[in-house]
Amino acid sequence: MRPNRLTGVVVIVAMMTLPAIALAVTAVARPKAGGWKVDGGGGFTVNHARTAVSGLHISGANCDLGKLRVLGHQKLRLATAAGVSNWIVGFNDPNRKNPNEISGVVPQRVKIKQGSKTLSGRLDIIFAVLGSARENEGNIVINGCDIPFSAKK
Repeated sequence: MRPNRLTGVVVIVAMMTLPAIALAVTAVARPKAGGWKVDGGGGFTVNHARTAVSGLHISGANCDLGKLRVLGHQKLRLATAAGVSNWIVGFNDPNRKNPNEISGVVPQRVKIKQGSKTLSGRLDIIFAVLGSARENEGNIVINGCDIPFSAKK
């Protein structure tokens, strides 16, 4: 069988399209800058450069605690697991070997203010869960007690 021009064009188009599709799958938008609201009251801020989260405050009622405020800035990281990419606060653990991992993310250590007390805890936030920009889930763990939350811009 002799190749013709159409065969060559199809091969060239396929070679140009596949890398573009691969980039489209891996190119995940960072969370929007500005103030975010947390369900049940509270919120946080994504900085202008969209590289960090700060000012997270939330009710600690699930753990018989008052209002909680996470201290400092938490870096946003790109995590990929099972072919899905997300921006997260925490650390990627696709193999799920860390005993602290939740949904493939290891919550990062943070200091939390509750009134005049400073507590140690862990925080994770996953933006655009399953590729849906409206699904943003997080979790604070203090002394083994979970405070799950949803966030929206």
